[in-house]
Amino acid sequence: MAFTFRWISKITSSTKRKIIVGVVALLVAGCGAFAVINYQQSTYQSKLLVEIQGTIEKGIAYNYINQSLFKTFRDYHNSDNGDQNMGQLFSATYDSLVTEDGRFLYGDTQDDESLQMYVAKVSADSVVLIAESKVLDPQDADFQNFSGGNGWYQSRAIITSKGVDYERQN
Repeated sequence: MAFTFRWISKITSSTKRKIIVGVVALLVAGCGAFAVINYQQSTYQSKLLVEIQGTIEKGIAYNYINQSLFKTFRDYHNSDNGDQNMGQLFSATYDSLVTEDGRFLYGDTQDDESLQMYVAKVSADSVVLIAESKVLDPQDADFQNFSGGNGWYQSRAIITSKGVDYERQN
């Protein structure tokens, strides 16, 4: 910039100097406007990516909850053995995917993922799965989540002999 002012001061014609100053001012203003527009666009895209991730996480949770609970539901109603109950069928199929702390390891689950699923209850007449997300917008920032966290999105799915029921808890 200093070079430009020094170069302009060496021009002897007042008209040429005014034209060059005008062109330089226009270029600086254009670059500033371009920078502002790019910043606004990147902010918008950043917010949009969070929305997209939230939509994907809801879809993943819904898919894996449906997959596991509907398989249990189908097995329960197709079972020839009247001794089988909802909890036994779920445990027989998915016990290897449930950790000691109750986490349900769906798909290629990683510890650092923002979407976590838990088996909250397994009984003879029902199975309850909880899905938590740190990305999705919660309804209450003070909500106590199943895993011990505070203020995360949480939904619950319950399977009984009548079907599967979904409920958003936060």
